[in-house]
Amino acid sequence: MRTSLPILAIAASAALSACTTSYVSMQRDGVQLTKTTRPDGGNVVYKLLPGQDGAPRIQRTETVKREKADLELLVSSINADLALRLGVQPWVGVHVNRVGDESNAARAGLVAGDLLLAMDGTQLVSRQQFEELLSERLRPGTTFAFDVSRETGAGAARNTLRVVVEPDVAVVNETTADLVPLEYSKGVQRTTGIQAATVPPDLAAEIYGTNEPITVVSGVVIGSPAYLAGLRSGDRLTSIDGAPGVSLDALRSAVRARSQGLSLPPDAFETPDAAQAGPSPSPREDRVRIDVLGPLGSHSGAVDVVDDLYEDVSFHFPILFDFDADTDSTRWSFLDFIFQFGANYEGKYVASGTREPSRSTSLSLFPLDMFEFEWRPTYNRYTFLWFITFKTRN
Repeated sequence: MRTSLPILAIAASAALSACTTSYVSMQRDGVQLTKTTRPDGGNVVYKLLPGQDGAPRIQRTETVKREKADLELLVSSINADLALRLGVQPWVGVHVNRVGDESNAARAGLVAGDLLLAMDGTQLVSRQQFEELLSERLRPGTTFAFDVSRETGAGAARNTLRVVVEPDVAVVNETTADLVPLEYSKGVQRTTGIQAATVPPDLAAEIYGTNEPITVVSGVVIGSPAYLAGLRSGDRLTSIDGAPGVSLDALRSAVRARSQGLSLPPDAFETPDAAQAGPSPSPREDRVRIDVLGPLGSHSGAVDVVDDLYEDVSFHFPILFDFDADTDSTRWSFLDFIFQFGANYEGKYVASGTREPSRSTSLSLFPLDMFEFEWRPTYNRYTFLWFITFKTRN
């Protein structure tokens, strides 16, 4: 029996009202701020990472070139089974399974099948013990004296000999990374889309060559007023409303001055109430004028201050389809294709490598009057047959 359209519409509407989530989408990839070269040929890279669910961070990745010693030997323990096959005592020495071609060990005379009985006078009993001794002693320029038991080829007879090996040395890159969380303002992000953060003086000295704290754009909400004004991750704030004294507090104060009359809680700008925050400066215009200097060059943008960007919600109907969207692409599951003939897809703002917002093309495969269309820069609306609707903030 075929279910009527009104019944499906009512069912879908009930499902949508019972299943809601809310989020904002931000440019996810970090931006490289600077890269310095070390005297040894290594480098230090500083990358600014946006905070999706927490504070933004500076990732400091240091790569050091160093010499690494290696014997290029692969050995195994002589357990009972292997000892029986070789005709030797179990757990006496270690068995050489492989010797690296053109390695110093091969040049010194070690071959696969040798038994290493002792290393520098220490008797060997297992692979684990051998590797532990190596980790303690293996250094460029050191040598190892092995007592070796080797088959002679005549029955079970074996010869014992001493082989001295100097490890091979190669230059390798050793990389370490650490993350430093930065102070930022949730209130500024909620009303403008700017995730602005303070780079502390110690990091600012390494990155920008100044001992003063630096205010940077660590992330921008896709489609927000800040995004449409051309601000991008990695921008360094140089002035606010024409004043060169740039700080996170100055930006917070300028945005708060434009927020009068908006439906924001008293602590929207991280202060319990307006009195403790101090008097708001009188705005010179409705928008906050912000000058920046970043990877895309210098730029001046006028940013609107709007009601809470987190108010809109996203609806989904998981019983009928599994949907996933991000700022760069849209992916459909097999079940989605069943309903795709009735889907209407609207264009969206996507992460841009320039200061101009971009929008994908529109697609409408089944345009009937019963479908609802709406375009806003802060989210996409996907409308399916039977009035199943999904909205995101990408």
